[in-house]
Amino acid sequence: VQKLFALVLLPTLAAMSARKTKAFGVVLTATKFLWAPEDWPDPDKDRATVLTALVSDHFLDGRDLLTGVWLLVKLKLPCFAEFDDFFDLICDRIQALRLYCAQASHDQQCDVVRRLIRLAKTGDRQQRRSKFSSAAQLIERFGLDRRAFPEVARHKLACWLCYVVHRVPLSIAEDYTGGDAQLLALCVSQLARAGSTTSAAALYRRHEHSLRDLLLPDV
Repeated sequence: VQKLFALVLLPTLAAMSARKTKAFGVVLTATKFLWAPEDWPDPDKDRATVLTALVSDHFLDGRDLLTGVWLLVKLKLPCFAEFDDFFDLICDRIQALRLYCAQASHDQQCDVVRRLIRLAKTGDRQQRRSKFSSAAQLIERFGLDRRAFPEVARHKLACWLCYVVHRVPLSIAEDYTGGDAQLLALCVSQLARAGSTTSAAALYRRHEHSLRDLLLPDV
């Protein structure tokens, strides 16, 4: 089977990758059908080197990334000397993250989630939203302990508050903050920017001692 992959299937996929047709999909489907976990990694080092080179050269760019990640993960190919380099390639693609985590150990899955959280904390608003969303999806999909990642739960609560603070009585939204000053400040900001100045002012007055230094000048 490994010889078939190295001499026929992957070279054919590589040749077709520049201009994908239905034939590419057929060959890729056949490749996935013929894959079996007990066959990999390839015990023949020379053949494994050939497979690694084919995947690295043809399938780890933006266009064929998911195909490349599937091949890399399923065939257990050492395409990257450091995991950091591989993570940088897949961190913006939730499908690629799922492919990797589906074959990873529990500790490796948790490591990926922690890396996403670190990126979320240091990124801009769009990246923060994206990375926390990916982390939440992986936690849910692979049954990881939510309590181990409180930053994700907090971000989900903050997003929910942004949505619900305009739609429920103020006391309910206030209860969900648990008295957290930053979440209260978020609610005040959302209300003020939506024009609900009366509610924003009422919430601010009830927690003025906590919120005085947290709100932006425009609020």
